[in-house]
Amino acid sequence: MRKIRKHHVLIMILIALFLSAGCNGSSNDAPARTMVVDAAFLGDLDFDEDLFFSDENRKVGVRVMVAPSEKSNAVFLYETDGEGRALKYVGDMKDDGKTGTGDRRAQDGIFSYRIDIDSPEMGVGSHYYRAFLDRDGARGSSMVELEIVKRVEASAYTDSTKSLSDLLAATIPNYSGNLTREEFDNHRSLILSAIRSLDDVVEANLTQEGNLIVVKFASGATVIVGDPKSRKMEPSTASEHKHRSASPMAAIGAPTTLCLSPYYNDFYPYDEVEGAYKLVQEVGQALSLDVKPPVMNKDVSPEHFKNISEYGFVLLSSHGTLYNGVPTICISKPLSELYETISADLATGAVMQFYDEDSLLIAPKFISRYNKPNTGDGFINLGICQGLMQEELAEAFLEAGFQGVAGYTESVLVTYCYYCSLTLTENMLAGYSFKESFEKTIAEHGPDDGQGASYAYRLKEGIDDFYLIPRTVQNGDFSEKMRYWDVEGEAMALPTLFGIDPFEGDFMCLLATPDFDDASATYGEISQRFALQPEAKRISFHYDFVSDRPENPAAGAVSDEFRVTITGAEGKETVILSEDIGTAGWEKIELEDPDEPGKTETVMRQGWKYFSFDIPEEMKDDYVTLRFRIVRGDDEDFDSIVLLDSIKLE
Repeated sequence: MRKIRKHHVLIMILIALFLSAGCNGSSNDAPARTMVVDAAFLGDLDFDEDLFFSDENRKVGVRVMVAPSEKSNAVFLYETDGEGRALKYVGDMKDDGKTGTGDRRAQDGIFSYRIDIDSPEMGVGSHYYRAFLDRDGARGSSMVELEIVKRVEASAYTDSTKSLSDLLAATIPNYSGNLTREEFDNHRSLILSAIRSLDDVVEANLTQEGNLIVVKFASGATVIVGDPKSRKMEPSTASEHKHRSASPMAAIGAPTTLCLSPYYNDFYPYDEVEGAYKLVQEVGQALSLDVKPPVMNKDVSPEHFKNISEYGFVLLSSHGTLYNGVPTICISKPLSELYETISADLATGAVMQFYDEDSLLIAPKFISRYNKPNTGDGFINLGICQGLMQEELAEAFLEAGFQGVAGYTESVLVTYCYYCSLTLTENMLAGYSFKESFEKTIAEHGPDDGQGASYAYRLKEGIDDFYLIPRTVQNGDFSEKMRYWDVEGEAMALPTLFGIDPFEGDFMCLLATPDFDDASATYGEISQRFALQPEAKRISFHYDFVSDRPENPAAGAVSDEFRVTITGAEGKETVILSEDIGTAGWEKIELEDPDEPGKTETVMRQGWKYFSFDIPEEMKDDYVTLRFRIVRGDDEDFDSIVLLDSIKLE
């Protein structure tokens, strides 16, 4: 299992697959060769930009890192075909720290070059590049695709959307003014025929699902006609979400949380982001972490999706639809406010404009373009229709580094979506793993909304499960009683016991073998999961044994045992303290016998003791479970208690 945490991007050494063939270094007619990635390259070939308009001409930086063992004076940049076969020599990449090559620091292993992108000469379309360590092309880097697109002016979209809006008003009987799914379904053929009759329309076709019409204009603008807003405010089979009284034991650091709700008013009062946002905010503020409120935004733009992999926990509540078999995210934002920043994305189809000018579709390729592979380490809940009906959208998020993606396989009812999102979020904040939380959600609300939309998830390859957990021990002084602790058997928080006060503060924890509440109880246990940070040095705590007759156990009986363990991510349990009750070092506490006034009973204690455990390096920067447990020996009459307090991660 993996936990969600931010991390630096690790440089990955790529495995070489050597194939015979070669390319002639400086010749435009270099022999073709199948693309291979050599292990000597310690990262991907990287261009400062990869999307250009056809009327642009500018210099662009290129760089790649090479293994220290390589003694090359240069790395050779080539233009290739789509399969990575070298076609044309471009230039020598240098590691010389000189301005002319664009290299920032000499001899740091990063080879650089400044390439002249002459878009008018290169032409509209895709262009591919690779770096090679040898002139014969035997050892190559990853491939980069540069895309050159035709510029479409903002006025072209304004004119196109107005033309289509006027056409719909003139074509559909009793037109509502905002094309509904019912109007589209009832008049689909009529609408398509009318659009094709427009003089400036080059092409108009239904998507393969038949839910949208894609219209291409002579100006170069592409506009979509249809209604992506398919979530309906109808009753579902989901049971109403019941907020649990149990206190959560774990939560994410709120600065890494992003909550997006571009259609808040459409879903109110069942906007799951609003409900989950309040829950995350409440829990985050209650943690003993240096946290801020999570980010909540109802004014959503494509910019939010450009760096979405930087967040650890993302909740999205919006509309969604299939576009030619590909799930897309709908946002409400006028194109006039965004044109300068997304004009190139409109040209590539990464973003698509709707006829009403206030709605946009975000395609998976937009996520892939702006979020570099494996830069994130988070989770996203897609509260949209059909987000997981096909794989493309989930794959884009997983490739960006998200550990998991949850969503719906069909058009989903608002209430079902709302209850599932809240229940999943609450369970994850309570310290359950994602899979455990998902199973609890399905158990409470059902596997689908009763109309065919199933709640589903996808996990990143190699990831079995993950947690949202804190970065330190929570409530180690028990000032909030048993909040954040998993409790089994006889365990509780007390302000005092037999005149014994907490080591610090107002409460301490009692673990016991006596059956105070449960006649079958033979042990008491508490545990908590958290992330061990690299700077963590030790775990410390105070404890005190209490017993009714430790000096007179039954002959040959095994003493009750107090055991403290720490379990790592791989399930290996390490015992950091194991101590039986023993027979020495006790002091007496005289108590009045409640059954016989005037008589006293004797209880024994050892007094508060300090213990600390130095954390091994191999445990750091990973998540662990810290467990405290007292277990009864084989003398059933021999009752013991251990008191705990001041549990700290130092």
